[in-house]
Amino acid sequence: MTAPLTHVHTHFNPRQEESNIPARNNSTSAITPLHAVVAPTSNISSLDASTHGGQLTEANTASLFFHGISFISSPTLINIRSRQTPARTERILVLLWEAFLLAKADQERVSHALVEATCAIGAVKLAFSEAKNGAASPKHCLERSKMIMNSVFQLVNKESAGPIHDSERQEKVLALTQLMMLRDAYVGDPDWLNTYRFCAKYVAEQGGPANIIHAAQMSSSRPHIERFLAYLTVYETLGAFSTKEAPVLLSCPNSLWLEDLPCAQEIMHADFGFSLPTLFLIANLAGIVASGETSDCLESQSLFTSLDTTHLATISSTPSPVRIQFGDLLMRHSLICHLLLVVYSFHRSHARIQQAGSAILELLVEVTIWTGSMINLLHPLLMAGEVIPKEQRHILELILGTAREKADTADVDAIHAVIKECWHRRDNGTGEETVFDVIGCAPPTNIL
Repeated sequence: MTAPLTHVHTHFNPRQEESNIPARNNSTSAITPLHAVVAPTSNISSLDASTHGGQLTEANTASLFFHGISFISSPTLINIRSRQTPARTERILVLLWEAFLLAKADQERVSHALVEATCAIGAVKLAFSEAKNGAASPKHCLERSKMIMNSVFQLVNKESAGPIHDSERQEKVLALTQLMMLRDAYVGDPDWLNTYRFCAKYVAEQGGPANIIHAAQMSSSRPHIERFLAYLTVYETLGAFSTKEAPVLLSCPNSLWLEDLPCAQEIMHADFGFSLPTLFLIANLAGIVASGETSDCLESQSLFTSLDTTHLATISSTPSPVRIQFGDLLMRHSLICHLLLVVYSFHRSHARIQQAGSAILELLVEVTIWTGSMINLLHPLLMAGEVIPKEQRHILELILGTAREKADTADVDAIHAVIKECWHRRDNGTGEETVFDVIGCAPPTNIL
């Protein structure tokens, strides 16, 4: 088996051109071991300010915190040019500001963790800003971010052992988990599986999403818990394509709990750019891939029918905004390619796959030029790179260039590197590996 891509996600310079894809060898796993965490008593005031030592001053803490707030209130990896405020922003910003005030007064460990997590995101934002402005190396900012987040991860593990029906604590732990996943995806951290698996484990230990929401029905935290659970469910579902494990938070028999949330459709439209039915199709495909089912299985055939006919009719008949229709259509064609390549084992030259690939290219042009949205482009970009013929590569290169100019994160670069490596191996007769073989186990937004 060809070595998957294991290092592209840690590019320190988002505009770096050199490929970090390893040569072919007999490696069989791209999943890195769980990273060690710093001492449980660590907090932001005791962390090194740089690779040269020293401590973070109050001014440095405030600077990183507000860099983090800036990113969280306008997260470029999710939505580059949104015409509305992201649905999650209001509550999480209030929580973070409350945490900042509480942490300064040394009132609560969780408040310290919320501030630290925001500072870790701020350090990443600063790193990418420095790289964009031509700084020699933002590596020290990323190392600082990693160090801070290790401390946060340790503290969250401790806090997660609290009472099951403590809704206020659950709200903060869920908020912290979302911040950790956001940071991991933003930087493309190869240790993202720590947070990913913690999320599913914590929610399961608390009785599952439906039970958490039911237990909070008399609490003022309930609407906020619902929003955090909705976000974490989307992240966990998208990550299932990377882990090749079935999604946990949308698993049967409680997969319909998300449909009952008043905020679910708003969140999907505002921050992810496609509809709730499309998310369920993603979860369905991820579960089929994880189970090892083949095209002979009834569930695989049913999913193909849904994607090929039923879902198209739903998209066409639903009065969704144009941006959401584009997103649903993009994901529909992308999921068709994924299903036929992985489950049906069709070659990329198959007529139905080529039809879907051409549709993806056309829609990508429409999306990047006319809507200005960077939402959910990565999985379609990856599928297009996998299936399009050689004579259409220049079109995808132009689309990737446009996407790259609009993004300040490493994910477009990672996808581009994977696609170019696949093309290189095919052109040189060194292998017929798919993009799935090359990319390995990537953070969720490096896939979708």
